Amino acid sequence: MKERVKIPLTKLINGKVFNPPLPNSLTNNEKPVRLAELKVSCSERKRLYLMIEFYSFILTNRIIQEKKNEVQLLFSLLRKKDKSKNRKTIQTWPFSREIITKTPESATVKVNEPILLSVCDTIILNGNASYILEVNRVSVSDGSSYDITKKSITGVVTECQ
Repeated sequence: MKERVKIPLTKLINGKVFNPPLPNSLTNNEKPVRLAELKVSCSERKRLYLMIEFYSFILTNRIIQEKKNEVQLLFSLLRKKDKSKNRKTIQTWPFSREIITKTPESATVKVNEPILLSVCDTIILNGNASYILEVNRVSVSDGSSYDITKKSITGVVTECQ
């Protein structure tokens, strides 16, 4: 008798993005800024393999003067199972841009650059879990500003028995 091979089920999930006000300063002691969330559910206990991607543009504005102008951000991806209050940090990504110039005249420079944050995760799940992308730290020098635009978060989920 021929043995049946179970083919894993793979699906694409689109998450939800948020457009909160973005601070010019944020430390570890302050509440992080939530940018996006991806929800995964499973009706019975299964091992899930996930490829999660967050895509966005970061627009930085700099008024160039004789001093250093920089924008520093720290992104974190967290996982929270619905039946638990614990949040686990899956990965963090730093983002930093700076321009140093010796030009005495001031000028405004705008840079709009894409970012892609990717991570793979494995989870044994029976119920629901959320993957939350946050900005945990922000440092913006005087004369600089930033915005995070055109956000999207997706996940490719493969279920295995």
